[in-house]
Amino acid sequence: MPFFLRKITRPKWEPNGKLSEDVNSLQADVVSECLKTKGNTLSVWFTETNDWNGDQVKKILGALFSTMPGPDRADVLFIDEEKVKEKGIGVEDTQGKSPALDDINDLHKDFSELNWALMQDVADLILNELKDVKIKEDQNKALKHKGAAQTVYVQAKRYSEKNVKNLVKEQLALGNIIPDKLHERWKKHLGLDA
Repeated sequence: MPFFLRKITRPKWEPNGKLSEDVNSLQADVVSECLKTKGNTLSVWFTETNDWNGDQVKKILGALFSTMPGPDRADVLFIDEEKVKEKGIGVEDTQGKSPALDDINDLHKDFSELNWALMQDVADLILNELKDVKIKEDQNKALKHKGAAQTVYVQAKRYSEKNVKNLVKEQLALGNIIPDKLHERWKKHLGLDA
């Protein structure tokens, strides 16, 4: 089942550490800072899987993280393609502008022809994914407390600065990121500034 991957600013969705109840209670910063549009489009990445350890997802995350000025904490989540279609949100192919190889940048898409109503739908999709994540994280804590080895799969993930750096470093070593296209701060952190 296909998905879209989007980097979000999770604290904006959880003011005071509590997830907003519904789209109408979201803070304005969610739209102005987390769901910034350009030309009525919103940047996302397409993936055939929601496996955080899958090669395609790791390539996309490497591309996405390498567009940042340097390593920093990042929250990302999967949005089910079927749910996007159900909401009537348009999707168009748009070449990614990351330091990654072209075949990876080809996986970049835009939610397109967005208006206020569709932006509310996008926010609703993300908010519902985050609500589901909270439930699953609580289930995982309970399972861990009981000593269970198996966990419930979660659609969103927080990467520490160290994990972001390691993932980009891994993708760089695999030849999936072009070193010369990285921001200077990335080059410094990866020892490429010599």
